[in-house]
Amino acid sequence: MSFSAWRTALEDLRNGRVDELRFLPERSRLWRIADRLDAFRLHHLEDGPLLSLDDLVGSQEDRAGRLFLGMYSEAGLVYAFQKYGLWERIERVARNTPVLTIQGTGESRQTFSITDGVDGPELCECRAGLRYGPDGDDEVEQDLPGPEHEPWLSMDWLKLQNPYRRFQPERPRLPGQDHPGLGIGREAMELMLISGWRLGCMGVVAFPAWFHNAVMYRIHYRFVNPEEEGRFLAMVDAWRAAEVSLAQASFDMDAGRVIDADGQAVEWRPGPLVAPLDERADLEHSKEWLARVEQARAAARYVFPTS
Repeated sequence: MSFSAWRTALEDLRNGRVDELRFLPERSRLWRIADRLDAFRLHHLEDGPLLSLDDLVGSQEDRAGRLFLGMYSEAGLVYAFQKYGLWERIERVARNTPVLTIQGTGESRQTFSITDGVDGPELCECRAGLRYGPDGDDEVEQDLPGPEHEPWLSMDWLKLQNPYRRFQPERPRLPGQDHPGLGIGREAMELMLISGWRLGCMGVVAFPAWFHNAVMYRIHYRFVNPEEEGRFLAMVDAWRAAEVSLAQASFDMDAGRVIDADGQAVEWRPGPLVAPLDERADLEHSKEWLARVEQARAAARYVFPTS
């Protein structure tokens, strides 16, 4: 499937047509670019020499003190965004020269941000780190699939915003948004997977803060817990039946206006979503997982307010 077709599919997803969108665009335009990127330039420190092989040996955690996720320098991230065609789009939004900064190197969770100039408003913020398979992280309620101690790329937070635009009726504000997006959310979803692939991870794990996040991640991601996956699919069925926008559905969920079969307000408390990059971590290879999903979906009933 071409990259343009994938973009069209995501627009369909926003309008509720999600059942047919189970695919991974491995050979999209961005993946082809990723194959051709100069790995040494991704590590390159601005105004300094390229890192040597000695600098790059060791685990990703060992290298984290020097690079974002043990892989990317600030100059390397800019280089990658330029090659993907995203830096130019950020420059069109900015009123000054965009500045990319990495924070928290050497810590288990790191952040990079892009601001409009040195002291200007924030355009992008990404917080990420590594998590591991079964018994690797007690903070995660469900164990991640796949072999023990294998790394997963955890995308803990991603914000993309244009502080100079106003929300439009055809693209209303979503919960958690202070400003409209940058228009690169589709590309960002695939870049998460590319980063996980480059780091040799089993896949990417995300924690959807709102209902709309889980819906928009649906193309690649599944909830680890099969009962939660089934309940979520039942929620999507109910949302589509209500014929309201994704933004309105997410606000209704956040405000406690979505009810279950007992008439109780549904509280959005999601567990981890995973997008596998290794077939050993693919939940849908398990017949038991699939059966439990369908059982939970059939048993759950939800009602969204209608327009």
